[in-house]
Amino acid sequence: MTQGRFSIFQEYVLPAIVLLVLAFFFFRNTQTQFPAHIHAWTQSDRYALAVGFMENGYDFFHPATLNLKPRYEAAIPLEDPQGITSVDFPIIEYLAALLMGIYGQPAPWIFRTLMLLLGLSGLFIWFRFLREAGVNYGLSLSSLLLAFTAPVFTYYLNGFIPSTSAVAMSLAALYFFARYLRNEKIKTLITALIFLTLSALIRKPFVMGLLAWAGAFVLIFWKEKSKLRIVLPGFFMALAIVGFYHVYNKFLSFTYGSLFISDLMPADTFSETFQLIRISWANWKLTYFSLPAWIGIGLAVSGLLFKGFGNKTNKVIGFSALLWLAASGLYLLAMARQFPAHDYYFLDSFFLPVLILLGLGLRLLSKIEKPFQRGILFIAFALNGWMLKEAYAIQNERNTFKSWDRTEITRRNFEGGAKLLAEAKVPPNAKILVLDAYTTNIPLLLLERKGYTVINTTQENIKQAMEWDFDFIAIQNRFLASDILRNYPDITQKLQPVANNGKIGIYLQYENSNPLSYKELTYLEQQLVLLEGSTFINQHPKSNSSCEGMVFEHAFLPLADTILHAGTKPEISLFFEAEIHSANLPKKLFLVMDVSSDDGSKHYESFDLRPFFEADSTFGRPALMMQLPHYIEQELKLKAYLWNVGEQYLCIENLDFKLIQYQNKFSQYPNDYEEY
Repeated sequence: MTQGRFSIFQEYVLPAIVLLVLAFFFFRNTQTQFPAHIHAWTQSDRYALAVGFMENGYDFFHPATLNLKPRYEAAIPLEDPQGITSVDFPIIEYLAALLMGIYGQPAPWIFRTLMLLLGLSGLFIWFRFLREAGVNYGLSLSSLLLAFTAPVFTYYLNGFIPSTSAVAMSLAALYFFARYLRNEKIKTLITALIFLTLSALIRKPFVMGLLAWAGAFVLIFWKEKSKLRIVLPGFFMALAIVGFYHVYNKFLSFTYGSLFISDLMPADTFSETFQLIRISWANWKLTYFSLPAWIGIGLAVSGLLFKGFGNKTNKVIGFSALLWLAASGLYLLAMARQFPAHDYYFLDSFFLPVLILLGLGLRLLSKIEKPFQRGILFIAFALNGWMLKEAYAIQNERNTFKSWDRTEITRRNFEGGAKLLAEAKVPPNAKILVLDAYTTNIPLLLLERKGYTVINTTQENIKQAMEWDFDFIAIQNRFLASDILRNYPDITQKLQPVANNGKIGIYLQYENSNPLSYKELTYLEQQLVLLEGSTFINQHPKSNSSCEGMVFEHAFLPLADTILHAGTKPEISLFFEAEIHSANLPKKLFLVMDVSSDDGSKHYESFDLRPFFEADSTFGRPALMMQLPHYIEQELKLKAYLWNVGEQYLCIENLDFKLIQYQNKFSQYPNDYEEY
């Protein structure tokens, strides 16, 4: 009796505990986070689908996001766009919407938790497959750790892209296929096919798994027609279901347009294909699997080259993996342009067949004589420790703010946007045009409004967007001058400010007789000034040349070095404006904000000022705002400076530098929107 209890604990409870402990350790700081950092664009689109289901009455067959302008237009332009889009079978997003509906409001942690539980369930089933396939207990646990710590899998395990859920479904299919090959029970086969079909519906590339398994059954049981007559109709039915949804998805795309890529994206030439594959490998090889994982996979799989797969059950499993690998190679060629920038494409293709071959290789290692088993286990768990270290470091790096990450900057700027709209009495059904969105849904999700987004702020795109059917315009203060006014100066006569919180401005489209300045558009003159000017600049000697300001030819020009005390309210912005002449076009010129605290926390941002120097011009007029960390709970040391990397000649005139706190957020006519 005691042995039985220990066996249940060992086989079921302990691996579950291991997974939960790892999940807590890896995700305790990100589980409630809004879609952010790597591929936040795609992840936020998936989250927006769940929010869309909540808003459209849970109409599963008309998935929608908050963005009313599809990336790929409908065949016939829509008179009343609702944000409906074609997308792979959105069952995960729908379940997330149902759970959020029960909770009472959309919450990213609900979506993340659903994804995490599905992914962990898949890993648990992977462990069970290994045990039933004959892999010893130690190596099964080691392989469980290897799968969990694959950095690309770990990162999306509690994310929003359903690739990890499709992997989990395919692992469940693997487990039940293996059981069917041993017990030949029809219900086991049906269960396997259901999971495999779901994976192919959730992520279309997983249809490769369906074809690979069907091909493996045909190859191994070619002469056993009676068995094929049982198995093949199930695969045909599964492919028919996937095909039917594909046709319906095409109907959605034709009728409503699509926000998601649905076409193949191969390279134009063989040499370009090779180059893209090389770039993909250089970018992601240690993200697909860490170095110790690649070592472990290589050692485990190498035995298959000499011993083969063994009995028929393992041959079917092994051949399915090989066929899946071959199909993944073709998929790599077909989507060559996507692989360099999309690490999760590996989850959709190579990840599963590599894991399956690993499992079959571990089965061979489990048969090595016992005197050598301890050495094998020692190597395996030593590699696991290395994998955990590498995976944790990569997750930390991926979740660290980068000053060049405009998507993350945009997310931070639009946080609190819904509150600003509510305070400005902007109606909940008002449609918002976001002119510097960088993603299709993040600003709209945080504004809690439907609307339109402009990703590339060229003059043509902005002018075209100003003709769309919207009610209000939202623009980030940070990029107002660099990305909007610089590209389309005439817009200064088309905007009426409504509200501004230091991070974003809300505007009405309104013809002004006179253009508004950056300061007027952002209510800058009405705010509380915490710090103005710079003692450093005042101490700098004036030039005797034709420059009426000051000549600067050093690497760093300090603007501020001060302390912000604990309890200071949020929404503090650093404003910088100047006229800068240069002898030559500046190679590298940045405005830098460096914030630190006594507890070791740091926040570093830099803004590239070169775009303000048009073409080959040696004159630029930068104007921008940068936001300090939102909540100041202790003293912060703030340093701001110009970084003149090449130490080039600069003539700086009419410099205006301020540290401001936004208090007067609204125009003097906040309720008279009908007037405009």
